[in-house]
Amino acid sequence: MELAATAVRAREARRGLWAGDVTTAGAKITGPASLPDDVVILPKLFRRTLDYLRLAMPLSCYPAFLAGVQDRYSVLSTGERRAGLHHIVEVTNGHTVRMTHQPEDLVFEDA
Repeated sequence: MELAATAVRAREARRGLWAGDVTTAGAKITGPASLPDDVVILPKLFRRTLDYLRLAMPLSCYPAFLAGVQDRYSVLSTGERRAGLHHIVEVTNGHTVRMTHQPEDLVFEDA
């Protein structure tokens, strides 16, 4: 809990990596190069998005890809245990990817 509280304070102060983080605001994705060059997002979301972009498929199919990967995690605020990031990641405007929960509200399980 203390680490989560520290992350919240840093994000609110826009310090460190949080100054550029767009995990929940939305990252405009124009291709594989846009990830390392243009956006700062949660590492789990970064890795899954990069894996998907390497498939050269339309971003509109990204939720189906996330459903198939079956990453397991818990949402602390609701107590839910889920599989598939498609439950907490959305694609809007055809090119913007965002998580619908703050990182400190999620606990990812290692496979």
